[in-house]
Amino acid sequence: MTSNKLPKQDLEIPKMVRGEITQLGTGSTNYPTRPGEAVLEAFSNVWLQDPFLVELECPEFTSLCPKTKQPDFASITIRYVPDKWMVESKSLKLYMFSYRNFGCFHEFIINKIARDLFDLMLPHGIVVRGDFYSRGGISINPVVEVIAPNLDILLPNTYKRTKEMLWSK
Repeated sequence: MTSNKLPKQDLEIPKMVRGEITQLGTGSTNYPTRPGEAVLEAFSNVWLQDPFLVELECPEFTSLCPKTKQPDFASITIRYVPDKWMVESKSLKLYMFSYRNFGCFHEFIINKIARDLFDLMLPHGIVVRGDFYSRGGISINPVVEVIAPNLDILLPNTYKRTKEMLWSK
């Protein structure tokens, strides 16, 4: 009988820093080898008066199949409507790089990225999509949406606008 429990390494949480940018402009880069070594950083959003959409494209994402150790390649799109915090792009780049030699299924990776970024920024909402390249004739393209709790009740207009922005193209 197999267990449904995730291996301990899959649950690694990156360090999260709000309000202090420590990796950008240092002149050197320390590349994390797994998500638990990464440091995600957020800076203040000064445009709080009107909701807006941030879209980030990560076209060169790589990870490993947890069973075969074969490389998986993907283009990952992150769309979020910020509240008080926004992700700093170099820390995001290094966080995404940390999956390079990390063995995990596509669906888990996209859920983890969405949850880690949501926990860092606490945005109104976030959608993360992974377009993984075909292997064995099947492409797996997980999409995860996380919306701030009670946003529909506390700020119904912001909730409606967030949903529209996250899903429009």
